[in-house]
Amino acid sequence: MWLLLKADTADRRDWLDLFPAPFDPSVEVLSQDGQEYFVLKAAQLSAVSTPREAYDAGKLAVREMNAIVAGIIGQSHVDVIGTVRSFEGRLLVDFIMELETAHFRFGRGVAKFQILDQNGQIVIDNPAPSFAQRRFNSAAGKPILAEALSYSVGEPDWFDLYKPCECLLAAGVKLDREMKEVKQTANVYRHRPSGSIRPPASPPTLLEAARRRRACISRELDR
Repeated sequence: MWLLLKADTADRRDWLDLFPAPFDPSVEVLSQDGQEYFVLKAAQLSAVSTPREAYDAGKLAVREMNAIVAGIIGQSHVDVIGTVRSFEGRLLVDFIMELETAHFRFGRGVAKFQILDQNGQIVIDNPAPSFAQRRFNSAAGKPILAEALSYSVGEPDWFDLYKPCECLLAAGVKLDREMKEVKQTANVYRHRPSGSIRPPASPPTLLEAARRRRACISRELDR
């Protein structure tokens, strides 16, 4: 069973670049009767037996994947809208009307990277999992970093900046100066009524703090 995704043209293109088959997880476009279905295939969905179980199991995965893609190209906004399964050569589609939007926008980069040799020719490597797939599977083996990812989608606020810092510390990550400033600034907002926490000398803006957070999580997933 697979997840049925909703994405605009740009996000669909980026996800197809970043989550290619045959590696896990992967996305592809399936066609039937003139209709196209943008689907997510993931090993963790192989044991589920009903559309609702697949939907519930996949929501967190898609949330984490949005955060990973945003960490690479600057934005991602993909929703789960149902499930797709194959039965006797036909695609059976089950729409589940419970949208959970998980997105973050911070400028826009590119999803596909190319390496050129000294003559300017594109170097074609052997097929391998993408950055996004490696990070997703790294998070699967480090639940505390997966939790940090889950706080890294949606429009940023100081609570969602404080929680990843706690997750990173729980994972044994030593925060650098920039991340310490993020944590301290977030604490100022958490304890604003009491005023017990003083801001750093040069507190980061909300967007700068979000940039630092996603860069730090990405570094830890790449280790």
